[in-house]
Amino acid sequence: MRKKIGLGLTFILVFLIIAFSGCAQEEGLDSSTETDEVSVNIIADFGDDVTKEWYDVKVPKDSTVFEAMEASGMIFDYEVSSWGIFITSIEGVAQRESAGIYWTYTINGEFAELGIADITVTDDMMIEWKYSKFE
Repeated sequence: MRKKIGLGLTFILVFLIIAFSGCAQEEGLDSSTETDEVSVNIIADFGDDVTKEWYDVKVPKDSTVFEAMEASGMIFDYEVSSWGIFITSIEGVAQRESAGIYWTYTINGEFAELGIADITVTDDMMIEWKYSKFE
């Protein structure tokens, strides 16, 4: 009878050890999965060596440049037209159409070919706005 109880307890202990070790492995897998957020950096260059930066702005993976700007806390104005969203001022500095000075932007150092509502952000993306004469 003692042998049966001893074997039963051994079986239960082995079962519990296996069960709990499986839980620990599952937790390890969960912590290494990809997150649903990306981090982007935004710089506004006002000219004359004056810049303002918003680093490590966290947004959901499918966010656009426009949504990242909103999430950054940046203060900006924009107009919506059939061509898309156009930034008209950043941090109170407005474009000056009569002088041909506008806000233009680059993504990772390259001029963007799409509007800010059409570009999906990627992790560590650098969005740089520049206040300059557009010719």
